[in-house]
Amino acid sequence: MDYFSPSAGRAREYRRAMDSALLESSRLVLEQLSVQPESAEAGKSSGATGPGTLDYGAYFDLLLDPPHGKTISEADRNTASEDLARRLVEMEAVPPGESGETLPTVTALSEAYYSPAAVARLTRWWDIEPDNAMELIPVSEDEVEIARGRIATAFERLAQAVPEMRSELLAIVREIIVCRQGEARLHSFAGATSFALWGAMLLNFDAHDAWHNYYKSIVHEGAHNLLFAIARNEPLVSDDPNDWRHSPLRGQDRPIDGIFHAAFVTARESLAFDRLISWHEETGGLSESELESAAQILEASVLSFWNCVEAVRRDGHLTPLGEAILSECEQYMTANFALVDG
Repeated sequence: MDYFSPSAGRAREYRRAMDSALLESSRLVLEQLSVQPESAEAGKSSGATGPGTLDYGAYFDLLLDPPHGKTISEADRNTASEDLARRLVEMEAVPPGESGETLPTVTALSEAYYSPAAVARLTRWWDIEPDNAMELIPVSEDEVEIARGRIATAFERLAQAVPEMRSELLAIVREIIVCRQGEARLHSFAGATSFALWGAMLLNFDAHDAWHNYYKSIVHEGAHNLLFAIARNEPLVSDDPNDWRHSPLRGQDRPIDGIFHAAFVTARESLAFDRLISWHEETGGLSESELESAAQILEASVLSFWNCVEAVRRDGHLTPLGEAILSECEQYMTANFALVDG
């Protein structure tokens, strides 16, 4: 099976599988809690939508605590069960996996778009490392509008350079949430994803001063979401998640699974920027500075990929699925990019 090449058809299959699994699991957990979904009339409203970011988050709020010793309060679990009970019938009214060619919604991590409980839910499933706190804070509405414009341009360039990847992303990614970090942060980040908030990405406004930065992050974070779906039933590595190793991409220790993810997403970045440069060579569509930035990002992505592969091959233990995916990445990268010593 071809796991690496962009495919909108496979992405829609992954969306259907993820949404169907969420619906089935949500029914079961509500039954176990003796919580009844709301009347079927709720699902007949014109506002019924399929599973979204907060629905995935509510399910995981009920299922487990975030890692690294964080806990979820009883009040938050009660809110999650109420939200899931209210949404279940609405979600069931929409065929699993149904998505069009519309761009993801772009919002801020703020109470201008979400309830206080929803902001807390999103934050706890993204900011999961107490010793490496992200300190997420809202951006202004003017900054959301700036982000929307740059994100729209990024998707336009994807349509021109890698149309199959754009369609794949639109099948998977439904929400892009913009934030920034406070001064007390312990590390800086450009973007984040979480299996517990599948189909969404969090982007740091201050790390994206041009559309090509969004282009990179959308491809990068979209690839994380894709890989979460591919590996939904089978792990990528058999290593203990508590056995952390040095990550070439972050310069910090991460589980081998995280370094595997880094290899996959940097290979996807390489494909996207290589195609963008090829599109420019045919059309002259990039400015000189945009072309220079694209070339720099491409070079960094290729080097990051091979550094991550070296770490995974040296320290990791791949499952059959992990081996198949990583081998496809290696084949693509070897065939398309030459590494020059020195």
